[in-house]
Amino acid sequence: MAVIVAIGSSVEVHAGIVLHVSGYTDQAVTTISGTNSFGSITDDGAGNIYFTGASTRNVYRHNAGGTASLESLNSIPLGIELVGNDLYVGTNIGEIYRLDTTNPGAGATLVENIGGELMGMAVAPSTFGAYAGQLIISSRDKVVAFDTVTSTSSTVYSGSGLYPALAFGGKGLFVADYSDRQLFNLTSTGFYRPFAPMSGSPGGIAINPNSGEVFIANESAGAIDRYSRQGRYLGRFASNVSWDGGYYPSFFSFTRDGSALLYGERRIGDPNVGIRQITGFEVAAVPEPSTFASGLLGVALIGAGWLRRRRRAA
Repeated sequence: MAVIVAIGSSVEVHAGIVLHVSGYTDQAVTTISGTNSFGSITDDGAGNIYFTGASTRNVYRHNAGGTASLESLNSIPLGIELVGNDLYVGTNIGEIYRLDTTNPGAGATLVENIGGELMGMAVAPSTFGAYAGQLIISSRDKVVAFDTVTSTSSTVYSGSGLYPALAFGGKGLFVADYSDRQLFNLTSTGFYRPFAPMSGSPGGIAINPNSGEVFIANESAGAIDRYSRQGRYLGRFASNVSWDGGYYPSFFSFTRDGSALLYGERRIGDPNVGIRQITGFEVAAVPEPSTFASGLLGVALIGAGWLRRRRRAA
C-alpha cells in the first residue's frame, strides 16, 4: 500500500508522485510487469477498467477480482474505448479491433485497418454534428471519425503535429499536440481553435466530467497540470510523475463518474509499471459512486520481456 507522508501544509508524497493540492489521495490499482508505461485506459462505470499493454501486446481488464488479459495482439495496442458493451482497440499500424466485453472468450475481431498510429479514442457526443456517436480517433498527424456501424472512416482534421490523446469536454473536442506543446479544440467541421499553450509536451488528456476541469499528462515536465474549462492555467496538480517520455499515449483518464483520476507510472518498482488512481474529487450525486480503491491493491501481472522504449518524437 502507498505510504502517505505529509510535507508542509499543501504537498503530499505518494509512492513516487508529489501531489500539490491537499485533500487528494494516491492509491495503487494494479501492477504490470515487463512493459513500457504507455497505453490507454478507460472504465465502464461498473467496476471494470480496461487498458492496453505494450511488451505483452495484450488488452486487459481489471476489477475487484483481479487483472486478466482479454486478448493478445500481434501489433502494439494503443488507443482503447468502450462503445456500449464493445471494446474498441487501435494499434500502432492502424488496425481497429473489437472485443465483446460480455463474451471475452470470443476473441477480438479485426474490424478495419485505417492506417496510422491509433492513439486517442473517444465517443462523440450528440453535439458533435454529423459525427455524433462515432468513435473519434487521434492518429499521428490527424483526427479521424470511425463509424462503428458501417466500419467507415473520415478525416475530421489533418495537421502537422503529433496527436497522442483526445477527449470531449465542455468546449467540445480537446486534442493534445505533443510536438507543438499545446492543447487545441476542434469542431465537427474541422475548425481549429487553440485552447492553451503548455510548458511541456502533453501525452494525455483527462477531463473531469463533473467540474469540466482539464488535466494534462505533461510528459516532458513529469507532471500533471490542471486547467479550467475556459483554458486558464490553475497550476501544477502533481509532479515527479514518471511518464515514459515519448509521444505514444500515457495511461490517463478519469473514471466515468469522475471520482478517480487513473494514470500509469514506472517509479513503483522498476521494471514494473503501476496503474494508479488519485481520489478525492467531488462526485455528482449518484446512488453508489464507483471507485477502485477497495480490494484493488497489490495485484500483479507477469509480462513477457521488455519492449524497447517507444520511439521519441523527432
